[in-house]
Amino acid sequence: MVEITDNKHQRLLSHAKFFEETSDLCYQIDTDGKIIEINKRVLKVLGYKKKELIGKPLISTIYDPSSQEKAKKLFEQWKETGRLRNEELRIKSKSGKIIDIELNADVVRDKQGKIIHSISIQHIITERKKDEQELKETANRLKLILQSTDEGVFGVDSENRCTFINKSAMKMLGYKSTEVLGKEPHRLWHYKHNDGSPYPLEQCGIYKALKTGIGSRIDNEVYWSKNGKPFPVEYSTYPILDNGVITGGVVTFTDITERKHIEEKNRQTTQDLALLNALNSAVNQGESLEKITTLLYKETKKIFDSFSATIYFISKDKNYLEMLHKPHRYFKELGIDKLIDTKIDKVRIRLDKDGVYRSILDSGSSWITNDPATIKRMMAECTDNKMFKRLIPVIYKALSIQSVISVPLISENTIFGLLDISRHRPFDRSDMERLSVIGEQITVILKRKEADKKLFHMATHDPLTDLSNRRVMDEALRRAVARAQRGTKSILIYLDMNHFKEINDLLGHVYGDQILIEVAKRIKGSLRSEDILARVGGDEFAVLMEHASLTKGQATAERINQTLCGINIPAGAGDIKLGCSSGIVLIDGQFKPETLLDRADRIMYKSKKHN
Repeated sequence: MVEITDNKHQRLLSHAKFFEETSDLCYQIDTDGKIIEINKRVLKVLGYKKKELIGKPLISTIYDPSSQEKAKKLFEQWKETGRLRNEELRIKSKSGKIIDIELNADVVRDKQGKIIHSISIQHIITERKKDEQELKETANRLKLILQSTDEGVFGVDSENRCTFINKSAMKMLGYKSTEVLGKEPHRLWHYKHNDGSPYPLEQCGIYKALKTGIGSRIDNEVYWSKNGKPFPVEYSTYPILDNGVITGGVVTFTDITERKHIEEKNRQTTQDLALLNALNSAVNQGESLEKITTLLYKETKKIFDSFSATIYFISKDKNYLEMLHKPHRYFKELGIDKLIDTKIDKVRIRLDKDGVYRSILDSGSSWITNDPATIKRMMAECTDNKMFKRLIPVIYKALSIQSVISVPLISENTIFGLLDISRHRPFDRSDMERLSVIGEQITVILKRKEADKKLFHMATHDPLTDLSNRRVMDEALRRAVARAQRGTKSILIYLDMNHFKEINDLLGHVYGDQILIEVAKRIKGSLRSEDILARVGGDEFAVLMEHASLTKGQATAERINQTLCGINIPAGAGDIKLGCSSGIVLIDGQFKPETLLDRADRIMYKSKKHN
């Protein structure tokens, strides 16, 4: 660009050398707009001969039609002001080539100040215009890309003020561009954490990128939309560097609500499978139902942040739901023992006609409540203890139970129990649906446990008398010998019914079986609760008495004989009286377990022969 001053005008007039050396197109134009002088550069660029231009009107000859109207107005402006600066126009060559130029013009005056002519200089800016057009097209392409992408994109300057924002970002955030541009994005949608606690600007990833020049990607935060609702985002920050200087930054972000939902579902599924695997493992290891329900209580507390989780089983008379495990430790953990000065040995929920639990079971469907009054009613139904009932409001307030989910446990269209779970914050329907699925799996596990228990019972008990069988007695004797070797002695009593064969022959095997059932009942009634009684043969029984002496064993054998002699035998059997012969062995660790029954059996036969 050549800026022309009045002094320069004089130099141009007096020094034709300027015309010839400059790379710009130079003209002298009279007040009528006609060309009176040009430099060689004009001829070279436009392809004219000098005689084709001199005396011709500049505007209609040189300027492209698209610029002629503007050129006319500028010519009038020049005559009024005496100068033009940096005006962009288009000229055309003789061959029709369009050339972009930047026009500057000044006047040359005589001594009286009258305008003689103009000095007009046209600086070719075609390349610059081409570059500008390319930049504009690039910017438009980038704008189209930014506006068409599903990702939210916004930019900030070095002062963390928003410089641009795309449609996706505005849609997710609920803002208009006029509400965002020039303002700090952090104060609009990144000012607090998901829990509502403040999020200082200094901790913001965008702010750090502007300070350090290091980009980052974050996927564990939220943006807050204009309506005040948070949504989880994954965002990346990219600092903009110009010759090593941070001039701003670009942020791209995505609403990852659906992804977080899927991740949460997967996490829940993993937790639920871990719970069910733990319960299955407990069943496989032969754990008791009480231990299995205790395990359920502990695991659900971890998974659901629950206050309590209990399995109740319907009583045989179907009038109660019963907690299988004893409530002492449960109440102590919940702090109930500090609120009531009464020992509660068993939790039984009376299934009254108008009761909450009765209605749940009758519906056969999972049920949720966040209603305080209903929760208090449910607590009151858990006991008949009057003091406990009076203290329900106090206990409710102290425990701060906010929500309860109950899931009926159903097998073969029959409800056999209930999964009851509560916590300090509200459950929602998704929790209930999740627990319903868990309840179905727990039903399968409990039924398998019940089946395993039945199979185990069949494998370890006599089918006629329901006493332990020889397998159980052999195992018990091994343990007794091991204890005896550590100093704890036991007694083994071997019993054989007297005259049982005659009764069987005279009255038949069906009646003989009834006699054996009565014999088992009477022997069991003559023993301590800790003694082990097993049927080890047709009419042979064995009793293991731990921590007992020979004297104690002899007294027990005599008591058993006397009670068996009291069994009524029908007249058809003659004067036969049932009794038993016994053999007693002291278990002091000197004999191997597998020889003890044989030793006791031999002693018993000697006694029988003697009697």
